[in-house]
Amino acid sequence: MMQVKKKLHLLPLFLMSFLGMFLIINNNPIMASSNGHANNNGHNINNNQSDLEIQANILLDLNLQQAQLVQQIFQARENNASEEFINNLMTRNMELSQRIATQQRILHNTIPQHSNRSNNSSRN
Repeated sequence: MMQVKKKLHLLPLFLMSFLGMFLIINNNPIMASSNGHANNNGHNINNNQSDLEIQANILLDLNLQQAQLVQQIFQARENNASEEFINNLMTRNMELSQRIATQQRILHNTIPQHSNRSNNSSRN
């Protein structure tokens, strides 16, 4: 009987320590906003996300086109195609590279600026 009382005496200590650890681990901040601004902010985030996805998909398509074009260039060289045909493919590849570079800049400008600032400030 005495051993049970000693063990029960430590029970509140363990319960309080586990409760404290639980509260420390699950400390998620909650953001609040006033009168309808949450919906507008959420809508803007959705718009930015969809714009970002559209621009990323365009860049992905351009990269896939370039991969196919490079494959065509290799096949044309292996099949001893005419120089004019190979040069035409090379010119198309250079133009596609310029379009990809432009799309990369567009995609970079689509990324919200506040996330860039927070990333830069966390690095300092």
